[in-house]
This record gives sequence, structure tokens and C-alpha cells, in this order.
Amino acid sequence: KGPHNVTYSTSGNKTVKLVVNGTLTEEKTNYIGISETPSISIAITKGNAKNCENAEVKLTATDSKSAAQSYEWYRGATKLSETSNVLTIASFSSSDVGSYYAKGINGPCSSNSGNQALSIAGSVNANFTINLDKQCIKTNSFILTNTSTSSGSPLTSKWNFSNNTNSSLQSPTIDFLSAGSYTAKLVVTSNEGCKDSTTKSLTVDPAVNSNFTFTNPDKNQFNFNPDVTTYSNYNWDFDNGSGSASTANSSYDFVNMGDYDVRLIVQDGTCKDTTTKKVTAQFNSINKIEGFNNLTVSPNPSDGFITLSFELSIAKELSIDLYDINGKHVAQLDEPQVYHGVNNKKYDLKRFGIANGTYFLHVASIKGTNTIKIIIKYER
Repeated sequence: KGPHNVTYSTSGNKTVKLVVNGTLTEEKTNYIGISETPSISIAITKGNAKNCENAEVKLTATDSKSAAQSYEWYRGATKLSETSNVLTIASFSSSDVGSYYAKGINGPCSSNSGNQALSIAGSVNANFTINLDKQCIKTNSFILTNTSTSSGSPLTSKWNFSNNTNSSLQSPTIDFLSAGSYTAKLVVTSNEGCKDSTTKSLTVDPAVNSNFTFTNPDKNQFNFNPDVTTYSNYNWDFDNGSGSASTANSSYDFVNMGDYDVRLIVQDGTCKDTTTKKVTAQFNSINKIEGFNNLTVSPNPSDGFITLSFELSIAKELSIDLYDINGKHVAQLDEPQVYHGVNNKKYDLKRFGIANGTYFLHVASIKGTNTIKIIIKYER
């Protein structure tokens, strides 16, 4: 009679036979299956107990009895979707922090592994600023300021530049020897091995050349031509307070005789260059004063006392000045005033301290100039 309690020490299919003895003997046989209970453990097979943000992490469950037919994974009380013996976390984040275990299942039998805690090492963000990301070859000096951040341990920095140089300084400065386009890559690493990187572009503009030549087709008329005409910006200054131009090739007529420092500034991108050259403008033989006739100086040569004569059919304001043979202004003989008709002006050049030599007497209006050469030769 029963019931009978039987404990099996091994798994497998078991046979149960019942024999009843009496007037007649009857025998009955049945079969039962005994399942093996899995013995589960888990291990970190990729990553660490403390992981970097965005790292891949793998947990692998192992059944020492090789009995488990399927698996369930849990983070705390939350059942996860994985049913194989490997749980993969493709990009670890703060939402993945917790205590994990696996359940091995074999029919009606199951077993849980121990817990494996996973935590996050802290976020790492690589970044830097540049004083100027586009600079001229002559003065380029890129100051890179490291602004990387970490929510965990301090960071170490590694810089790689596309000119095959590198630096381990936190915030380096780099100069390039040749014009061109470059990159600066920063890789930062925490004590836990967490890394992040960022790359930015740097541009070095080629030098510019502001040298120019000039021709002097007439005494006061000049044509200026830069050696290079393809730059983005040209700025001419003709040293007379008002004359300027912004085209590559430029012409200019000086109203007054004299020496002028003509300056050209060129700029292309971030590069700028300046050249200054001296030119000497003499009397204007093209633009004559309208209605001006019969210009004479007597005596000529003179001992310093001269009479300047001329006629004007139209009233005009004129200035009367004296220039030396090199075009240098040496004296203003009269303040600007209006003249008309026949004019005879007397001057004592000794009063102006004029030395022996050859000079140009310059009579000028706003729109024209007439000159005459005079020779001063004082008596001994």
C-alpha cells in the first residue's frame, strides 16, 4: 500500500512497477521523468563592473550541469527580453545601472545565478576652443584651449595634428610652417579608461606680396601696378590727404609738385602686406589753366628779383609756389587769390631764403597747372 515517497539522486526517465499478489497476481508498469536542476553562474565577458558611458557590456551565464534549455535575465525585479545565455548591452548608460542575475530553466526545474552589479564610471566629453581657426602663415599661432569635462575622475589629453605632430599638454599652442588646411584631434581619457574625442579644422592662409612698380608717362601722372593682381583687397594711399584707390592697377595725377610716399596695402584672407615707395611729381604739362596765357618771368636768369607776368581771360583763384628741380616745395610766393586780366607780380626771392639753382614756378588752379622754369644766380 502507499502512498510512497521516493527521492531520486539522478535525472532521467524512471520505471515504476506495481505487483499485487493474491488469488491472482497482477503487475502494472509506468514511467516518470526526472529533470536536472541547472546550476547557473554569470560572469562579465566584455566590459567591467564599472563601465564607461556608451561602452558595450556582455554578461554570460554558464550552467555547470549543462541542463538549462533556456534563460531569463533580470535587472533587479525587471525581467529583460534576452532568452539566450548571453546578455548584451550595446551602449551602456545610466539607465543600465543595477544588479543583474540569470535564471536557467530546464522543464519544471530552474535555478538563479548570483547577482552581478554594474555601475557607470562617469561621462566624458571632449571639446576645445581655438583663438582663431583661420590665420596668416606669417603670424599663425593657434591657441587650443581644452574645455573637456568629466563627471568622474580627472582626464588626460592627447592631441594629434595632421602635420604629423602631437602633444600631451592640456592646452597646447601650435604653429604651422606651410600654408594649407589642417586638423587638430583631441582624445581625452579618464582614470577608468573612458575616452572621447573631437576634431576641428585649422586653416593657414598663404602670404601676400604688396610690391608694386610704377611708370611716369608725364611729370605729374603715374600708373601703379602691383606684382599680384588677384588678391581680394587693394588699398592705395597717395600721401596727399585725399587721394586713394581700391583697384589693383591704379593711375593718379598729382596736382602739386613734390615728393610723395605712395603706399599699397593688400589683403587676402587673413594675410596683409604693405609696401611704400617714393615718387616725385613735377609740373603738370597736360592740364593747363583754362584762359591762362603769356606766362613769363623776367629777368631769367635772375639775381632774386623777378617779375611774374600772365594774362587771364577768365577770373580764377590761383596759388603761386616755387619748387626745386626735384619737385620739392620750397616757398609759397602768394596766398591763393582771384586773378583776372593782365597781371604783373614782383617778388624778392631772397626774402624766402632761396639759394642759387634751377626752380619751377608753379601757378595752379583747382583744375589746371602752368609752370615755368627759372634760374636764380645771385651776384657775388
